[in-house]
Amino acid sequence: MFAGHLRLFGVSTCRDSAEGNWQPHELISANIFNRPRNVEDSLLIVGQYPWDGSVLGMREDGAIEWCDRLTGVRRRRWSLFGELLLEEVERLTARFDERGQLIDSNRPTIPNY
Repeated sequence: MFAGHLRLFGVSTCRDSAEGNWQPHELISANIFNRPRNVEDSLLIVGQYPWDGSVLGMREDGAIEWCDRLTGVRRRRWSLFGELLLEEVERLTARFDERGQLIDSNRPTIPNY
């Protein structure tokens, strides 16, 4: 629904070649081949905001941290993955019109922090 604004990583079992967009994006690639250098090793990268390349990392306890891609500095924390999803779906839904078009393409689609 929010392709290009919030990417979630996982094991990809379905590839939509018509759009050239595979969902979810590969978890292995995000954590091994394309892992940001300054993000803590203990975080499993589970998502990304394409607007600025910032990443979502999961801790062992299930908490999610939103981190700057270049510095690794934490911008925000959610206690659970489900909490992040509920909040982000609500927030991003308000950014799109009834046809699924972004209302203001000049405004960043990353969360406020």
